[in-house]
Amino acid sequence: MFGKIMVVDDDKMLSKMLSTLLSNHGFHTIHASDGLQALEQLEKSVPDLILLDVMMPEMDGFEVCMKIRSNPKTAGIPIIMLTALDSAEYKERGFELGVNDYMTKPCNTTELIARINTLLNRTDS
Repeated sequence: MFGKIMVVDDDKMLSKMLSTLLSNHGFHTIHASDGLQALEQLEKSVPDLILLDVMMPEMDGFEVCMKIRSNPKTAGIPIIMLTALDSAEYKERGFELGVNDYMTKPCNTTELIARINTLLNRTDS
């Protein structure tokens, strides 16, 4: 296994597809269906990278990102925001809050794996 990736998305079908894709590339995945669940899981287990949706019930991805970045235990985890929101305004907000990368759905899976590997290689250095 190459690392542990947390997938935070309320779309169960997309989460399952991402899990299959990631496991086919040697990654272990953990899932959270909303922001609150993601923060609870981060208290128990710290992944190597987070794929984070924006539009979710309970707490949106922007708020989740702020909370992850404000916690010293999780502040350094690379975050790729993976969302249907593709306007420059949303991208700018994500980067201002500390995401490492921003991709819009639907995404090219080869590109997603390349971006994940790039971020994981940077944190290994």
